[in-house]
Amino acid sequence: MDDWERIPSFNQSPNREEYEIALDLIYNSIFEKIERQMTALIEQLKENIDAGKYDTILSDELSGRIVALVIKKIMSKVSLEGKSADVLFVAGGKNSYEIGLQSVGDAIKRKVEDSKGVLVATDFIANGRTAKLFIESVGKARPDLMEDEMVDVATHGSYVSGIDNLTKEYPQVRFFNGGSQDLSESLSIGKTGLEFSSGSSPYPEKTEQLGTEFTNEERIAKIRLKVEELAEKIYQEVWNKNEKTTN
Repeated sequence: MDDWERIPSFNQSPNREEYEIALDLIYNSIFEKIERQMTALIEQLKENIDAGKYDTILSDELSGRIVALVIKKIMSKVSLEGKSADVLFVAGGKNSYEIGLQSVGDAIKRKVEDSKGVLVATDFIANGRTAKLFIESVGKARPDLMEDEMVDVATHGSYVSGIDNLTKEYPQVRFFNGGSQDLSESLSIGKTGLEFSSGSSPYPEKTEQLGTEFTNEERIAKIRLKVEELAEKIYQEVWNKNEKTTN
């Protein structure tokens, strides 16, 4: 059973308090599932984060949001000035590859115009189509970044074939993988409150509330809090562990 199917509708709950408890339990369950892979991913990225390699994060809507936001928050914690990367969320998998290369490519071109280092953050690489779209868009807009090996990809998980195919096609790009091999662990929780327009626009639109007493704003606030908690927990674990090792 999907995590979301375990949440009773408000009409099935005796009161709002019970619904809120159920919702919190599901959010806790989802974030507990992804913590191990996200920690492994951040450990791999640590050296580059410490070096300030990335000033731009590109992420796919909608499920890539949690990966990108956790990384962004950790970057801010590491930086002495509290600086972090600029983030662009676009719908990498919404349209055909050709349409996506045009609509997403235009958005990415504007974003990376002055970038010094780019990290593509996604939740799962299956066939590699979305990651390829992002890499190709950056390469077309800023071939110098590709030549200087300043474009990397970070994913919560991947099929082995997905990573292998991309590595062969883009040897100048480093791929960091949290290790999940289960596509069902896709971080779709990050899309709460968003949906795509019917056109070719790469940007999502805000939706109305989801048919319960909880508005999207309330759900989004809960998710943001969980993202902050997860980022802080991973930061403390990874950076404190490395400090103890060097002492």
